[in-house]
Amino acid sequence: MKTYLRVLLCALCLSSLPAIILQAQTDSENPQKPVKLHITENGDTVRLNIDDNGVDISIQVKDKKGIASAIGDTIEKIIESEIEEEINETEEEIHEHNYHKDIVIEEEKDFSDEGALKSLFKNKKKKNLKTRFLLLDLGWNGLLYDGKLDLPVLENGTTMELKAKSVEANLHLIQQRLNLIQHKLFLKYGLTYGFNNYRFEKNIWLQDSPTASVSQVEVIALPSREDGYKKVKLTTSTLYVPLMLSFESNAYKKGKSFNLGVGGYMGIVTGGHLKYKTGNNEKHKEEDGLHLNRLSYGLLGEIGYGRMFNFYAKYALTELFKESERPATMEYYPISVGLNIIGF
Repeated sequence: MKTYLRVLLCALCLSSLPAIILQAQTDSENPQKPVKLHITENGDTVRLNIDDNGVDISIQVKDKKGIASAIGDTIEKIIESEIEEEINETEEEIHEHNYHKDIVIEEEKDFSDEGALKSLFKNKKKKNLKTRFLLLDLGWNGLLYDGKLDLPVLENGTTMELKAKSVEANLHLIQQRLNLIQHKLFLKYGLTYGFNNYRFEKNIWLQDSPTASVSQVEVIALPSREDGYKKVKLTTSTLYVPLMLSFESNAYKKGKSFNLGVGGYMGIVTGGHLKYKTGNNEKHKEEDGLHLNRLSYGLLGEIGYGRMFNFYAKYALTELFKESERPATMEYYPISVGLNIIGF
């Protein structure tokens, strides 16, 4: 019995592994029944069962990476002998390709036509809800006063001007993306822990003002030292919930997709401290007298292309310090820009 069979070995989703009908091309004088290929998975083992007119043949592939993908472009060979005789060659071809888990075949089809094979991969079923954990952003942060980065000189001659080394890190504990319209428009939300480091250009310190009629923060100059100061910084940590509408031009090819997101965030400032390090590596840390605003919310945006070039920006609509507990010249609003290091 000669069966001319164009083999389709599709990578299937772990949760759905249906049988696939392989359309056999046979002589009109000696027609054959279609051959059934069953793909099942147990742990790290994938088993292929080929049922050729009652003869059951099993192929066991222990390496998931061995299952073929994009067969319409890569497997063109027609097997021209008995399945039993060609099974080793078929298994070798299986091992040459990568394993994809996100393609689900929901119905039996005739894949003898090469166009049908290619269309299969263009119409992969996407999940409406996608979840990812432990994503990371890194960026620069600063302070705005009256819409400008130039911070004013305070009454005592000091200033909270920041160095360029002021950095931000956002650890997205969990992020979800919900499909709204044809996998083009999404609602993205999650839970994020943000860390902001404000490194001061001058050797300054924050404390409770001893002269103010009400408790409020003031900026003072640190006493001079022979060894000087290596760094002086204010660090804050914020737990917040981001919420954005996100557009993606090609959800099926993330590497060639333009994406744009706009939205906002809201959270609480969980802590903050001052720290300086002297030239002799002496360290001092202080958590009192900061008068930080415990509520934090603002605007959030993202833009990028592919997987490598995705940028974000945040602009706080709440002040760094409590309005009732700071001088009029310390109306500072945090701002940050950066790169999605481990993005969605």
